[in-house]
Amino acid sequence: MGVTLAQLSPTLAGMNVEDTASLFNVLRGLLPSADMLRRGRIRAGARKLITLATWPDDADTDGSHVAQLALLRVLHLQREARKAARAGLNEATAVSARLALEAALQGLYCLYEPNGVSRLKAANAKSAGALFKYLVDDGTVPQELIDLTVSTLGTPGRSADLFQMAEYIDKVRPDTKAVSLYRRYYVPTSTFFVHTNAASLLRHVDAHEHLTARPAFVWTRNSALRIADGSVGLLAAELARHSAAPAEQFEAYAQSHIARAFTPMAVVLARGLREYLRLRSVSMLVRSVRRTRAYVQSEEALRDTRDVRKARVRDGLESSMGGWLNHAGDVRDQVLDTFSEQVLEALDRRPPGPKSRMQPQE
Repeated sequence: MGVTLAQLSPTLAGMNVEDTASLFNVLRGLLPSADMLRRGRIRAGARKLITLATWPDDADTDGSHVAQLALLRVLHLQREARKAARAGLNEATAVSARLALEAALQGLYCLYEPNGVSRLKAANAKSAGALFKYLVDDGTVPQELIDLTVSTLGTPGRSADLFQMAEYIDKVRPDTKAVSLYRRYYVPTSTFFVHTNAASLLRHVDAHEHLTARPAFVWTRNSALRIADGSVGLLAAELARHSAAPAEQFEAYAQSHIARAFTPMAVVLARGLREYLRLRSVSMLVRSVRRTRAYVQSEEALRDTRDVRKARVRDGLESSMGGWLNHAGDVRDQVLDTFSEQVLEALDRRPPGPKSRMQPQE
């Protein structure tokens, strides 16, 4: 049964404007993005940035060529993600979004790293040898023939891994926040959807320890689509700048979509919250968070001893998130203590207000 406005009213009535705005931002992340016309314009504009008609010789290939090829792939993966989402294929949607982000970061790296293309060629030669290794194992061809064939592609070597690429991109273009995207989206999607490990296997075990044929989807389709959309805007914006073309529309498109994407880890935590939280307690939870925040920002917190501050902050955190942490007592206490200490450290670094020169007491 759906939630009616009458049921929501008591909860919303307990929130002020700021609380309601915060809740609205969360809801925006859950709702689909109705931007078909805008997406069409962005795709058309991005396609115009791909000026290559044929692939150049190896000696003439540069970073902008690789970036154009990467953008072509990202555009394809964006479309594949939407096809999968419409068909209800969660796994395919998530993997397509991950691949789109990976291709975008690879394109950005080659666009700005002078040795990016040569390192990509070396990695290609190395992977070619691995692709044909089974022929040697089967006794079909000798290793020498494989080595000779691979040598025509260049000297085998290693390219930078994706994290190293993200680090380099952030040094050149900090606004891209490439490392943050890598850690927030690429790592968890690799862990949960691409590789077989404990995390991906346990998706087939439900909250009641029962095995399920269909794995839990530890993301949202809308968030996956936004990462695919954002990847298009991210790479197109940088390629436009490199080509001295207007980049504002691509940059705004990337930022608006990435900002509304939940991370897979946020979804994992939200599932624990869903077991703990009921609609009637949303207002109480928000008020608890606001009370703790108000105390931390108050002059009273500066006057209190550190032990009192820690106790107040920990009580506030426990009342708002303690039941959410479905862990053994020691782990739960450690989490609460860690967060409390981080809040106190931030408070200790806070300069005194204009009306008070009082320093925090020990």
